[in-house]
Amino acid sequence: MKELIFVTNNLHKVNEIKCLLPSDFTLLSLNEIGIFEAIEETGNTFEENAFIKAGYVYRKTGKNVFADDSGIEVDILGGKPGIYSSSYSGEEGNSKKNVEKLLLELKNELNRNARFRCCIALIWGNNEYKFEGIVNG
Repeated sequence: MKELIFVTNNLHKVNEIKCLLPSDFTLLSLNEIGIFEAIEETGNTFEENAFIKAGYVYRKTGKNVFADDSGIEVDILGGKPGIYSSSYSGEEGNSKKNVEKLLLELKNELNRNARFRCCIALIWGNNEYKFEGIVNG
């Protein structure tokens, strides 16, 4: 079996990825490997934050690992909230408040072009890989 650590405690995300992996993979979350501390995301981009998280866990475990960072970028707001999407309202992880703040800022705007961007950092052995996806909307 190949072990892969997903740098998340979000069981919904873990289960989504498990369904995509071949049967010879074992996917483990942070809780399952005993990492409970918050990993500070100090990067200026989704890519930097994903690699900060993946690198932290790789250095602690020496095991294959991947992490993601994602968020919404709104054109009229200069790409905001971007890397601050999960704490845009000031409260980390409160999706309802984050959406309410974003909609309030767009209240009088006709241009609501935006995109969802996700970056995945994978460290497999001694190699680093980056994957990025964008959904425009």
